[in-house]
Amino acid sequence: MEMTFDSNGWLQGADQYLMPTEKHGYSGYPEPGHKYGLVVHSMEGSLTAALNELDRPDRRASWTFSNPKTGSLIQHAPLGWHTWASGSLDANVRFTSCEHEGTASEPLTRNQQDNLVALIKAIHDDQHWTGYRRP
Repeated sequence: MEMTFDSNGWLQGADQYLMPTEKHGYSGYPEPGHKYGLVVHSMEGSLTAALNELDRPDRRASWTFSNPKTGSLIQHAPLGWHTWASGSLDANVRFTSCEHEGTASEPLTRNQQDNLVALIKAIHDDQHWTGYRRP
């Protein structure tokens, strides 16, 4: 499954579920920013529960992609936005994030594996990854 990003940072072929626009970014760090890698997490529950958390304006948590057990990747913000999933300002600015439906003890479904491989390739191609070197 070949996927590419458009000029606005949206992955062609992914579904969209927009997060609240105020749930990203840091003062002094312009967006879109170059992303040097991908941080992947498990949602520790269902996609529905995770999207409810994403929608909460009082929760300082956001991520760029959701990878459901079945179906298409879901994009919540353009590639290059600094979402708040990776534990620190440095990680959030340098990397993009993808949350996988399920728990850490569950293996990824075949659908999630295929989505993740397509996402890695698309970001690799868009961001011209050559390997990460700390600036």
